[in-house]
This record gives sequence, C-alpha cells and structure tokens, in this order.
Amino acid sequence: MGFFANWFKSKAKPADPPAGPPVEPPAAASQNAESAAPTPAQQADALIAEGNALEDAGDIQAAIGKYERAMAAAPGYWRALLNLGIAFDADANMRQAVPMLRQAHALHPQSHITCYNLGRALAKTGDYVPAIELLQTALRLKPDFFEALIVLADAYEENQQPNEAMRQLDQALALRPGHTGALRNKAILLKDEHPDEAEAIYEKLIDEAPDLLTGYAQLLLDRGESERAFEFHKHAFESNPGAESLGALLMSMCYAASISGADLLPWHRKINAFLDKTGVIGAKNNGPHEKIRLGFISPDFRRHPVAYFAEPLFENIDKEKFDIFMYFSHEKKDDLTERFRALAPHWREIIDLNARDAARQIREDGIDILIDLAGHTTGNRRDVLALKPAPIQATWLGYIGTTGIDEVDFRIVDETSDPPGMTENQHSETLIRLPLTQWCYKPQPDTPAVSPLPALANGYITFGSFNQCAKLSEPCLQMWARLMQQVPGSRIQFMAIAEGKARERIAALFGQHGIERQRIVFHKRVPWDQYFNSYAQVDIALDSWPYTGGTTTCDTLLMGVPVITLIGTRSVARSGASLLTALGRPEWVAQTPDQFVQIGVQLASDLPALERLRASLRKQFMASPIADAAGFARRFENAMMQMCDLRTVIS
Repeated sequence: MGFFANWFKSKAKPADPPAGPPVEPPAAASQNAESAAPTPAQQADALIAEGNALEDAGDIQAAIGKYERAMAAAPGYWRALLNLGIAFDADANMRQAVPMLRQAHALHPQSHITCYNLGRALAKTGDYVPAIELLQTALRLKPDFFEALIVLADAYEENQQPNEAMRQLDQALALRPGHTGALRNKAILLKDEHPDEAEAIYEKLIDEAPDLLTGYAQLLLDRGESERAFEFHKHAFESNPGAESLGALLMSMCYAASISGADLLPWHRKINAFLDKTGVIGAKNNGPHEKIRLGFISPDFRRHPVAYFAEPLFENIDKEKFDIFMYFSHEKKDDLTERFRALAPHWREIIDLNARDAARQIREDGIDILIDLAGHTTGNRRDVLALKPAPIQATWLGYIGTTGIDEVDFRIVDETSDPPGMTENQHSETLIRLPLTQWCYKPQPDTPAVSPLPALANGYITFGSFNQCAKLSEPCLQMWARLMQQVPGSRIQFMAIAEGKARERIAALFGQHGIERQRIVFHKRVPWDQYFNSYAQVDIALDSWPYTGGTTTCDTLLMGVPVITLIGTRSVARSGASLLTALGRPEWVAQTPDQFVQIGVQLASDLPALERLRASLRKQFMASPIADAAGFARRFENAMMQMCDLRTVIS
C-alpha cells in the first residue's frame, strides 16, 4: 500500500501558518522597515520558497541546494531541516532524510507536520512502531489529517495489523468519501482475504482512474486469470509507461500460456528506456587483490523462497578465495535476515539509499562480480544495476528469465532449464550453465517427518497443488482435469486459494471435464508449519504450467510426494524439469499434456510402489545435487571464474 502514501508530503512552507509555537521570536520592528535587513529566518524562508518551487518543478537536486543554503542562513531552523529532509526523501535518500526530519521534530515536537513527516519516513525504512506512534500523535494534534490516516494505515498493514489498517482507511474515507487513492489502498488491503470485494472497488473506479489498471491486473493474476491479467498489464503500461508498470507487465508474462519465447526479449529490453543511466557510476579499477569480491544484491535475505536457495551457498562458499558482500534492499527483517548477516563478512543495508548512492557504495567496495537475486520481482534494484557499479554483473535465482538490462552481462542457469540452442534468443545476457543444477535447497530445521501414504487409509488417490493460484493457467487446469478423468474416484486438494471467484473458476473448469465439485478441496493460505503438514493429505503433486514450481517442488519432494511436471520452451516453464532431472527422476517430466496424464495414471495405479516411493524419496532428495551444498558451492565458484574469463575475452 505504501506507494499511495508517498503522494502526501505535508511541508511547512513559509506561507503556511505556524503549526505550533514559533521557534524564534520575530525580529523587532525597525523605525525604517523598508531598509531593515531581513532576519536569518526570513532569509531562510525565502530560500525555502525557492526550493519548494524547484521541487514542485521536479528539480530535486537544485531544491536540496536551496534548503542547505537555508540551513546555513538560519542554523537550527526547523522549517529548513524539515524541507531538506522531505527533499532527501523525494530523492530516495532515506539515510540523509531521517536525521534531518528527526532534528526538525526535536525542535518542534508538537507540530503535526513534523510528526507526520518523520513518521512517514520511519515507516518507509521499516521502523514501524515509532512510525505508528508519531502518526498517532499527528492525528491527535490534527484529527482531520487525511494524509496521516493514509500513511498510518500503510504502517499498520506492513506491521501485520490489517484490522487497524482498515480502520484508518475507513476513517480517511469518512473524511473524503469516494477518494480514489484511499479506495485503491482499501482494495489492496482486501485483495488477499477478500478479493471479490477488492474487485468491486476496482471495477467501480477503473474507468475514471486508469492508474488503477495495474492493481486490477494483479488481482486478476492472483486468482489465476493470467491471460486477462497480461492484457490489463499491457493496457496499464501503454496508459502510463514507466519502470513500475513495465516490470509488472514483464512479471505477468511469466504466467501467461499464450506468451512465446520470441515475445520475451523485445518486451524486456524496453526496461532500458526507463532506467536513469545518466553519468553511469562505472566500476572501480581495483588492481591486483587476493580474493574475488562477490556482491549479492537482493530484497530477499529474509523468509522468502530466494533465501532458502541462497543460504546454503553462503554457508559453503570458499571464503579463502571469495570475499562476500551482501546488499540488502528491504525494510523488513526477520530471523533469517540475522542468519544472512552472520554469514556475510560485509553486510550493507541499502534500502535507505537511492540508486546513485547505493551504486557508489558498491563501487567503493571494489566489487568484482555483482549478482542480482531479484530481476523484476518486488523490491528489485534495477536502478542500481543500470549504473554498472561492478565490472561484471549477473542475475540468478529470483527471476526466471532475462532482465533485459544492457548492463547485466550474465544469467546463471543450468543445462536443463536452458539447454544450449533453446533460450539464448530469449536473453540479453550471456548464459552461464551450472553443471547438474542451478538450485541448492536447504530444508528448514523444523520440517516435519514424512507421513504415511494417505491413499492407503482413504481408498482413493489424492492429487495436490501447492503452487500459488497465479500459476494455475487454464491449459494447466484442463490437463489436471483430464488426469482425474483417468483416475476414477480421485480427489484433488488446492492449497492457498482464496474464497470466491478464484475457487469458482477452478471448479467450473474441472466441471467442464466432468469432475464433480465434491472431488475438489480448497484450502486458504496457512502458516509455514501447517503448510508442511498439509502434505500428509496428498499422494501425488501436480506442477503448475507454464510457470513451473521451484521452492514448492523442493518442499514437496522433501515430504516424500512425487511431482509431475510438463516441460516447455521458456526458462520459466523448465524449472520443474530442471529439479526432477537433478533428482534423478526424469521419468516424471512430461513432454506433452498427454504424457503428463499418462505419468499420473501410472503413478496412481500402483499403491505399493507409491508407498515405497514415499518412504524413500526424502533420502533420495537429500542425496541429490539439489541438497549437496558443498558440491554446489564448488560448481558456483567455477562459474564465477568462467565469467571472469569470458569477460576478459569479450573486453
């Protein structure tokens, strides 16, 4: 929700009435007022007014210069501090914004303006508890402060307090009924648990507010309507071209079955037009040094699927040969963040740095190879990659496809996910193929034991889907329904499917193939421990398509449940095949939908074999290259050397 909160910056301009007691008394009147020299505060106010005009015109750097001159003219003047802090915020430089806003608030703590702006800045950097307190104070001082209600709702939502967030939004809408931005935030808050209510809001507003198209498209995607979502994302980009709308469009392409490999690169290359590359920072000339300096930039060094694959690499990489730097770009931290921090010889938090300052930090660290773990996913730092702060830049893991960014040199893959001659024309990067697998999975310590085969007690086969609803395309569901037709009495369980139209869509598609509603069981999204326990109800798992599973496939195999996948010709449609091939189970990889059905029928027809498989699959998984962290680290290290060699040849 935070993007809407960013619209509100209640600044103390010279023309504003005082928000509290004056900081300094007015200068004594002179007998000749016309000839009296302006006071320091008056000089500062004039500079602030000039800065406000520059900021409104979009020239943030010039505005910052004016505010700094205002501070020099009147040291300790709260208005100058406040406006400078807001300008740093607008420049995405929270590391400098927060101290300025703290000083302004300390000088003027009973101003709703200083409380609001400091609270808003702290919320943006993930410091939610003091942010909430400050915003509550702002509202006590000014109960009809609409902007503060919006930001407070955002802070509550990010702090996992959705009910309080909704209460603030309802109060905001009571002040301004029908306000488009507030309604949009309400739709975002509703979309996970009450998606149909969210849709009603979008449909009411979308004609009068085209900027809502991206949110509406995401709602459609979340319930599996990937083709409609892609069309709305495309419309959103055409209506409001930019890095954010294009990034959302590129993500939606991963889910749409109608997208071909040839479609990918032209769309992804468009991102270069929306990245600021003026005055590229450029890499530092490090000179000879003993260790290769590897930088990893990610918003996902926390409880996130990327973290589960990255952590074993960091635990096993040879620190005598490689010096590891981690650049963390997310405001939320958790226990896994602390584990990553402990693994990193050099830990940098860059959520509070704009692109240029983050790039300068990377350059000053003398990074030899910078590896992006986000691509176009949420929290990415494409803006930093575009400034080329390292001589070699690569992408891996977080986004299963090309970045399209000219300054990214390599993408790390494997020979199954991206066979030679198949996907090169889908990438702007040179492909570096790891032997065996690009995946390295570490089970979490509290993973439950494998359960008995449920079919033995149930008397029927239960298929299961553990992937997010967005991945369940129409061709995928039709294929699964055909499989159930061939396995009489079988059931299917869907995990993490919201009530309402998402479930109705799936049930209707299965109904078209004669699968009765009572054979389908839906579950809401559940906490991590309940998620793993849900594998006890499933005999055979079905992989999504065209966006196949990664983390869920590993989780499923670890729990003793076989997975059937359909392979495609795009990278994103080959992750399941990559994992099963590395596991040593290529017989579960289907080349066609018909073969997918045949594999499922074969597995379901032999319960004794399925029972033996369930008892042995975890052991096989843990003995495979996927779980061989030390071996993976050695192969990854070799790939780093290969990139250095290739870069030398290319240069």
